[in-house]
Amino acid sequence: SMADGSDFIDWTDQITDYYSLSDKNWMSGISGERRINEINIPGTHDSSMKRTESRFSASVGDFMHMHYMAQTQYLYINEQLNAGARLFDIRVNNMHLVPSHDANIWERLMAAEWGILTWSGGTVYDLEDDGENLWTCHGKDKVGGTFYAMKSNGDDQSVDDVLNWMTNFLIMHPTETLIVGFQAETQDDDEENVRITNERMYQKLYALSQKIRKSFAAGFKAANLLTVSSE
Repeated sequence: SMADGSDFIDWTDQITDYYSLSDKNWMSGISGERRINEINIPGTHDSSMKRTESRFSASVGDFMHMHYMAQTQYLYINEQLNAGARLFDIRVNNMHLVPSHDANIWERLMAAEWGILTWSGGTVYDLEDDGENLWTCHGKDKVGGTFYAMKSNGDDQSVDDVLNWMTNFLIMHPTETLIVGFQAETQDDDEENVRITNERMYQKLYALSQKIRKSFAAGFKAANLLTVSSE
């Protein structure tokens, strides 16, 4: 029961047709009078890390195949949405790994601090900021490395990919609400990269908010499009 003695949930007042609910629209069965802190909301930790590989911004982890330890999910974010998850933990980085050159024998033995060798392709990668994108990732220390998330087609996963999945899901299921925590995760908490990442994240969220406003102005109902926190 609640602190005031009332029942926490009276399902007869909140669900009009139990059998019409599914993982995709379960929030439609909850009264609009309910506060967020009165609902058990399923969520995921390091939500973007379904797929990654040993191509990251450190050297030690590559030899230990630590990318398997960075995998925290068995579903991609769009699949998590369909499975009922409504709270997401997204780690982001402004830096991105791009191919630099084929590794020589010494680089195969010891990757440089800012370039990492992938043994599968024998390629050294450098960290770069393209000035526009943010990339989903896991990890931020020099020993463990920063692992970058990948989509099902093998392409790197950007924040724009994540926001598009969530927006499209909510367009299809306007009764749902998503809570998303974005956190800058840069190597050793580099202050400048944290600042750049946060500023770029705010810009993307502002642009998304303007898009949402236009959809409402056009009479398109997609309620509760995103509730976002940024650290």
